[in-house]
Amino acid sequence: MLLLLSMSPFRMYTRKTAAFQKKPEDKSSEKCIVDVNLINKGVTGKQAEKMLDAANITCNKNTVPNDPQSAFTTSGIRLGTAAVTTRGFNTADMDVVAQAISLVIDDMEKNKEEAMALVKSLTDKYPLYE
Repeated sequence: MLLLLSMSPFRMYTRKTAAFQKKPEDKSSEKCIVDVNLINKGVTGKQAEKMLDAANITCNKNTVPNDPQSAFTTSGIRLGTAAVTTRGFNTADMDVVAQAISLVIDDMEKNKEEAMALVKSLTDKYPLYE
């Protein structure tokens, strides 16, 4: 699945992936990965990976179809939902994740603290160990 990082399609993605919560019958979670094309944002995948990591959001740089960048730099990122669904994130939480990613990609310097606060609110809400 390839999406442009604009709030409408990106939020649609987060809503859909939040539906892949744990199955009661086998307690496993579905695996869902999405590739995000950043060409229209003027940010490379390598830059986005570092920026998001600085805001405590994990992703991987990833090539996109007809990528003008090298495989080392890339024009996209890959996001997975396994960690957040395992922690119990719901649809509203996925909207917060999308908002945090968008804030960082749009203007890291201006929005880093706000994005980090959003991430912290979610990690506090869903601790790794109880």
